[in-house]
Amino acid sequence: MIRLRMIPLNAIPLIALTLGAALLLPGAMARAEAPLIPVPLVDELETELPEATAGMDTRFDGFRRAAPAAAEPGAGHWIAPLRPTRVSRNPSWPVLRFTGEFHRESFALHVADPRLSNVLRITSQSTVNVLPERSSALVRVNGTRVGSLRMGNLTGFGTQELQLPEGLLRAGRNEVEIEVIQHHRIFCGPDASWALWTDIDLSQSGLSVDPADIEPGPDSFLMGLAAQGVDPVGLEVRGTAHLGAQRTAWIRMLTAQLSNVMGGQPLTYRFTDYWNSLAQQRPARARVTFIPGTRNQIRYRTGADGAQVMVVEYIPESAPVDLEGLGANLAALPQAERPPQVEVGRDVPLAQIGFETERYSQRYAYREFAFRLPDNWLILTAAKARLRLDYIYTEGLPRGSVLILMVNGEPVRMLPLWDEPNRYFEGFPIDFEARLLNAGNNIIGWELLIPGDPPDMPCSGTRGEVLEIGQNSTLNVPYSPSMYLADMGLAFSALTPDSLRRNDLTHRSFSNEDQVVLGAALSRAAAEFGPGVLHLMALEDMGSIPPGGYSVDRRLLEEVLLSHPDAEIDDTDTPARPDPFRFIDESRGYRGALFAWWDWFAGHGMAFSQWLFPRSQDQLNEWLAEQSGKAVFLQLDHHRPEHVWMMRSPDADINRIASAIVVARTHGQGPRGQVSVLDHDGEWHNWLAPDRRPVMLEPWSLSNFRAAMGNVVSANPISLTIMLFSFAVLSAFLALKLVISTREHDP
Repeated sequence: MIRLRMIPLNAIPLIALTLGAALLLPGAMARAEAPLIPVPLVDELETELPEATAGMDTRFDGFRRAAPAAAEPGAGHWIAPLRPTRVSRNPSWPVLRFTGEFHRESFALHVADPRLSNVLRITSQSTVNVLPERSSALVRVNGTRVGSLRMGNLTGFGTQELQLPEGLLRAGRNEVEIEVIQHHRIFCGPDASWALWTDIDLSQSGLSVDPADIEPGPDSFLMGLAAQGVDPVGLEVRGTAHLGAQRTAWIRMLTAQLSNVMGGQPLTYRFTDYWNSLAQQRPARARVTFIPGTRNQIRYRTGADGAQVMVVEYIPESAPVDLEGLGANLAALPQAERPPQVEVGRDVPLAQIGFETERYSQRYAYREFAFRLPDNWLILTAAKARLRLDYIYTEGLPRGSVLILMVNGEPVRMLPLWDEPNRYFEGFPIDFEARLLNAGNNIIGWELLIPGDPPDMPCSGTRGEVLEIGQNSTLNVPYSPSMYLADMGLAFSALTPDSLRRNDLTHRSFSNEDQVVLGAALSRAAAEFGPGVLHLMALEDMGSIPPGGYSVDRRLLEEVLLSHPDAEIDDTDTPARPDPFRFIDESRGYRGALFAWWDWFAGHGMAFSQWLFPRSQDQLNEWLAEQSGKAVFLQLDHHRPEHVWMMRSPDADINRIASAIVVARTHGQGPRGQVSVLDHDGEWHNWLAPDRRPVMLEPWSLSNFRAAMGNVVSANPISLTIMLFSFAVLSAFLALKLVISTREHDP
């Protein structure tokens, strides 16, 4: 019997309420007492597996240990990224690759306010060949060393952070330098050096900032513009459709200014209306908006999405030259310049053309620097240019260590580095043919190769500097009269944003955005003369290109742009077909030997005829049959030396083409000759007609006759030799006939 008298009367309602809840929720107590065991879905389980694998690598493999964990950017934060000061050819942009044992790169870091952040984030990944214990990356900011990074992210990208000293950053543009030192874990030597690389993801490397703390202004816009530059969607420009007849002029002015301000990789642009859907898009970091107003000016605002917006206010139908404040507020970088020019006819120290003394401690190194010759310089003879090299190398280098000198990619001398160590070679003469040089941009480079000792063991870490090349080395280029040889390189260097020409079919291959990107690329490093003219052509309009006496096979030219080197035809399942001409070959019988002899004779006769009198159209078509690329530049008509015609592949990325153009104009090794193909790796392949004739650009005189006539003869020596030989034979025949005829009448 339950004794209710022992329970207070005022507690009975509370007990009844508790028992009722227990009866209504029978599983509540069981769930409260049982441990929590979440059952993941299949997708969640697959997502967690790689993390578990990475954890096992961290515990059991010291070489694959992940980089120190770094805090991810907070919600709403974005990265003010590092922006390389040079144009990258890496197709994986915005990932920049450091290769070899030693690699240094310079970056620009745009900061609106130094108080926004003082933590520099670097996101990187290295190849498994890198030995983390002996590899590192040294980071300098504005010339001050701020720390080093360990190359331990071997299985994926990892982030490391560096604390920056107070007051080191400044508002505006900051200079960041990353110096990567890598060692191979197994081998030593040039082959091992080629297998070393470290990738840095620029979109995730920089300062993590909160857009809510950014005050709008020129520096804030540049910081956002740098962040937008690593986004593949490009910089959005709104309201250009309302600019009217001045739209092209406004866009050309804006893109050229932004391109020169940012430097490095060309920017990508998107032109939209004022209202644009942001669904499934990454929030913008920077944007440009055109709005009509009462005067031409620029203002800076922060958009609702956190983007830094440059508002361009314009008077309708007004020219962009009246815009106030654009040049003053966005003058963060000087415009890219052409390489320094070398004065011909005298010894010029390399220090005067930008070279500084360099010291090398790695097993493999390749260094090149660009210089420029006058645009009317031409030598086709056997005249020699001379490089007087100052260098010294240490003792103990293994036999086979060499320094290879190259001019425009052609090896001209190989210097051994093991016979006379610790001797300073001052002014060591290195002669090479001056015809290896071109009017305009040229490149001199050297390649250091030191074998491993032994090659199948990791390199010793005790070796210091092994080679020094002094800046007092000199270069002497011989004199040339003012002459010109048909070559698109001269017109290519003179192209500007105003050089673009289009026709009714241009839109089939080049959109308006494509033309803007090309115009921005051409705004850098233009020549002092000109401008040249660049015709943008569609594949269907190939027939309107002036042939200039050349017979170009249209089918071959289309295959250059429509084929891809990675495409392979799988014919393993194709049944073998009998040769339909086998009966003709079998019916020849005893005449087969005669036909074979005749084919041999005709083939060698045609080759000899081609050698004596080259037919350019045959060689051009043979050359085109071996090419594949994403863009083709042509200049077939030598009567129009300032014009260049361009065609592109339908699936080619216009930004890669623009990057290659910037590299060629600021560094060298760009399009030359009559036809140039930009391949899928960003390299230029040029075809030069063998029957070109030099043109004299100054009056003939006794002082320039010998050099000018030497160029004329050297342009086609075989033909002129045959002509002189024929003239000599004819003269001898006439003289002999004269002698015989006079002797017949002699009494």
